[in-house]
Amino acid sequence: MTLTLSCKTDCKSAICETHYPLPTMKKIYNISLCALLFLLLATSCNQSHTAQVEEESDIIAQIRAIGGGHHISPDSIHVLLNTIWVENAYRMTNREKFTFYNARGLAYLNAREFKTAETNFRKALYHLEQLSDSNLRGKARVILNIGLVRRNLGELEKAINLYRQAALYGYGDLELMLVLYINTGALLITTGEIDSALYYKQSALNLATKKDNRGAKAISQQVK
Repeated sequence: MTLTLSCKTDCKSAICETHYPLPTMKKIYNISLCALLFLLLATSCNQSHTAQVEEESDIIAQIRAIGGGHHISPDSIHVLLNTIWVENAYRMTNREKFTFYNARGLAYLNAREFKTAETNFRKALYHLEQLSDSNLRGKARVILNIGLVRRNLGELEKAINLYRQAALYGYGDLELMLVLYINTGALLITTGEIDSALYYKQSALNLATKKDNRGAKAISQQVK
């Protein structure tokens, strides 16, 4: 939620300029990572909420407004989030803390402070798990975020395992599954697991076709 919604811009950003041992895969990584960021932003900012699963408090609305401010600098985002924390931490619910830590994790991820980002994502996961209602899709998104951290650190096998774990919780969320399929396929190509990669590529293509998502369809066709 903290990144500029422009693939042309994002692919030049620090987050997309990740170095991997196979130079020939850099284009695929950049394409795939931008796809993940676009779809992750879309599913994080525009997910549907029911009164029982996602109550929209004023604090959550403020956090989402900050995270959705595409022209706000990362430093300003941290200042605004910290202000919310200082003023409201004593009364924040687990759901609000989950939203706060996930937003702060994304801000640190955008700043390439990967370890700090993961720490915040894991705090978000902790507070999510304290809720009485099950929020499997929210859990899937946080695990996906942690996988993105591991991917940026070059820990590809750990990232793949996290993506697969996220898929167990996110099944039924078509946008999220599309993110997972595209990015898992790209990583599997790099690790040399071609048959598995082709499975994920085809799964992504099927979902993109089902949703009539031309952008994702084009990206999934390029992962080869």
